[in-house]
Parts: sequence; structure tokens; C-alpha cells
Amino acid sequence: MRIWAYLQEFWCTEEAQDLVEYTIIVAVFVLASISVIGIFMPSVKAIWSTNDSELAAAAIVATS
Repeated sequence: MRIWAYLQEFWCTEEAQDLVEYTIIVAVFVLASISVIGIFMPSVKAIWSTNDSELAAAAIVATS
């Protein structure tokens, strides 16, 4: 019963509003991060692929 009273008190105070605001801020940050990753992913893949090819070629030359 104490937990229920605590939850009711928490819900009616400003702490609950702060919690909701922080949750919204975190959600916006996560969505922005996902968008940025989605935008830059093709460039990162291209750079990674180029580096992988150059390292493979260097390994072939080094072992010859």
C-alpha cells in the first residue's frame, strides 16, 4: 500500500514532469543520432571498403 501512495504522490508532483521532459530529450537525442548515423553510413562504408582493399593489397605485396 505504501508503494501505491508513493506512486500517486510522485505522479502529482513536479518530479513526474521532469521525468517526462528528460525522457523526451533522450528520445529526441536518440532519433537524431540514428538519423546522423543513417546519413553518414554510406560514406563510412566507402572509406572502410577502400582501406580494406588497400590493406589487402599491401598484405599481398608484403608476403611476396
